[in-house]
Amino acid sequence: MNYKKYTVKEYANGDKAWFINGKLHREDGPAIEYANGTKYWYLNGKRHREDGPAIEWANGDKYWYLNNVEYSEEEYLKKINKECLGCSYNPVINPVISPSFLNAIDQLEI
Repeated sequence: MNYKKYTVKEYANGDKAWFINGKLHREDGPAIEYANGTKYWYLNGKRHREDGPAIEWANGDKYWYLNNVEYSEEEYLKKINKECLGCSYNPVINPVISPSFLNAIDQLEI
């Protein structure tokens, strides 16, 4: 298996940051988690998240980014859905139940 080796910096104030090759990067959660609850998602040093806002402030404000380009929520949803038209599962449209899962349920004989 090919595991990625993260460098995780934990600061005295409780903030945490994940890096690969000196760049902010994390694929399974936010690359920066501030002690106050604010979260930032990064891939290869760029603000990026495909399943929600790339910045979530502790006060509830949210900002959407793909490849370091900021979008309004509406623009983001249009772009992510257009890119995923051929996908069997789109986490933005339905984060809990995928169409392939529903098809499998339809095939069951009960």
